[in-house]
Amino acid sequence: MIDSIVQTQETVKDAIAWFSQFSNAVGIGIDTLTKWATGTSGWRPADLWLRTEYPDAASSVVSPNSLYGSMTVGGMAVKSWFFYEYPKAVISETHPKVLYFALKNQKYDRVNSSKEMVDFLSEKLGTFCKPRNDHEFDSTISCYVVLEFMLLSSSANRAKSWSCEHCENWQSLKKKEICLSCYWAHPEDYAHVAMRQVRRVDLAEQKSGAL
Repeated sequence: MIDSIVQTQETVKDAIAWFSQFSNAVGIGIDTLTKWATGTSGWRPADLWLRTEYPDAASSVVSPNSLYGSMTVGGMAVKSWFFYEYPKAVISETHPKVLYFALKNQKYDRVNSSKEMVDFLSEKLGTFCKPRNDHEFDSTISCYVVLEFMLLSSSANRAKSWSCEHCENWQSLKKKEICLSCYWAHPEDYAHVAMRQVRRVDLAEQKSGAL
């Protein structure tokens, strides 16, 4: 059973204080830069791929050099704190607006489609959620994707990172359907592991925790 608790905080300090009540966090989905690039305008290859793959949502992905401080500085402060506080937990960078489009095949429009968007997210989570603003919706959908697609084990995620970075699809092919049929995306139903015809099982014992 999943409980959805969402709150908007005034400052990074307030957000950290609120999150600190959860002593057993297993993951965080965060809309900030977790990696940087040194090319033109700071563009990162993953961001350029998202703009190409989802042109209808491309305006939501901008160059790092044009981002506001609250996202880059405040978000990184939360990420750094979370990493040291929960070293075994999962940290996933998300693009909530592109993420919604990828899941629903519909543009993110909280003004005209708020109820439809909340109903969709509640169905995905299997529990009713009540985000009061864009920030809370973005936080909830970011947590959903961590819960749905990330292996909640630090060792498994390190293995996933290495495997993906050395995969031919990651390096050159860039085909979404190959990623979606991979063990690292859907360990419950997969056709390959980073394009290798092998089978894999990861077992981890963990007490219930917050996400």
